[in-house]
Amino acid sequence: MLRKTAEGVPEAMHVCFVVEGYPVPQDPFMPFIRNTVAEMARQGVQCTVIAPQSVTRAVMHKVPIRPRHWQDVVEPGRAVVDIWQPWYITLSNRGGRFNLDQMIRAARKVYRTQVSKQSVDLLYAHFWHTGVAASLLDDAKPLFVACGESKIAVQECFTPQEIRKMLDQLSGTIYVSTKSYEESLKLGLQQEGKPYVILPNGYDPQRFPPMDRQAARQKLGWPQDACVAAFVGAFDARKGAARVSQALTEVNRARPVYACFIGDGPERPDCPNLLHAGRVDHAQVATYLNAADFFVLPTTHEGCCNAIIEALACGLPVISSTGSFNDDVLTPENSIRIDPMDVQALAKAIDTLAADPERRRALAAGARATAAGLTIEQRVRRLIAFLEQIEDQPECG
Repeated sequence: MLRKTAEGVPEAMHVCFVVEGYPVPQDPFMPFIRNTVAEMARQGVQCTVIAPQSVTRAVMHKVPIRPRHWQDVVEPGRAVVDIWQPWYITLSNRGGRFNLDQMIRAARKVYRTQVSKQSVDLLYAHFWHTGVAASLLDDAKPLFVACGESKIAVQECFTPQEIRKMLDQLSGTIYVSTKSYEESLKLGLQQEGKPYVILPNGYDPQRFPPMDRQAARQKLGWPQDACVAAFVGAFDARKGAARVSQALTEVNRARPVYACFIGDGPERPDCPNLLHAGRVDHAQVATYLNAADFFVLPTTHEGCCNAIIEALACGLPVISSTGSFNDDVLTPENSIRIDPMDVQALAKAIDTLAADPERRRALAAGARATAAGLTIEQRVRRLIAFLEQIEDQPECG
């Protein structure tokens, strides 16, 4: 998608992202946002991000308050992203519509006083409710929404009139899974004739490369001959940390299976042979995954789970849910799928992989084959092609 100057010289597409957060090392909130933005910048798209920051959240979570305007240097001299993070006040997690209105007010001000002067081609919002917020910034620009939320809550946040206004402006939708598309269709958000594309989340091969398992274990000080299950996610009921811990306790009555839990939350794992339970630096997650034999995540709700895709990238067989959100990435060739609430089924799947190295090797090969088609570079290339295709049509207004 190219604009031309008065002299007929092509210019890169300029996308304004409207999002709830933008990750930095000290506060890695919503890392998938930067994955997409940074790769689009690498591929020649001019990217501007509006991500209002709640001062209340920063104080409560003890993370630094960022400047209102800064730049994310993806590649020096080649790919630089303008980040606008106006400050606003929220009422903790129970502020509801007040919090949304404060965020929209902050975003609207910086859009109208700063960003709109830069010849923006389109607005790109992550999640349906942020799409409504984006439509309130500028109703004359083409609007695209990326739907990947685990549960679509836009109808709990905005009035039917506000949602209708957004849908009338909408140029196209990007879904991270068939499940997200079907849920949006059921809710009346995906309308007949409106363009859409289904693009599962992608991973960065430089951040999640396959590594030698023995070398990774030596680095972490793990036993070389152990069978290790890895879990990455919040320690809560949705992700199923306690269910995995219970299943591993059951399996360990028959055979030793070690465990690594990466994350945090109220459900602290307490199974036998626990190698790690807690947070790790995001840059080190790949080392922990590569040191494991398989990945376990009995999650109940997702859009498209980044942790599963990153596990596949590291060549790990996956044990996860039969939920439809996994249908686009998990197959019998790379995974065992179970009822995520059935601890006995989970224990059986873990025991099956622990007892059968050949099965693990076969599923690992399937994981690597699947991951080969899920890189962030490929995903963004398809995304840009979709945006270009739609934007070749007459502009909405």
